[in-house]
Amino acid sequence: MRGNELFAEFKGALTEQFVLQQLLACLGSQPFYWSADQSSAEVDFVLQLDDQIVPLEVKAAENLQSKSLKSY
Repeated sequence: MRGNELFAEFKGALTEQFVLQQLLACLGSQPFYWSADQSSAEVDFVLQLDDQIVPLEVKAAENLQSKSLKSY
């Protein structure tokens, strides 16, 4: 009933959920989440691929700053 308004309001959460479902289906491993102790920095997903740790920040809009990823 609200049309596209709902997608605009929850675009970030829907995008993160989509990425999570794809990670689980394609990699079969459980991703982790990271947040800094003393700030609002956070990384959406942290994956272990073989012997590598890979941080993954999901953006639903064009945002090239990614300050949390730099902090990580």
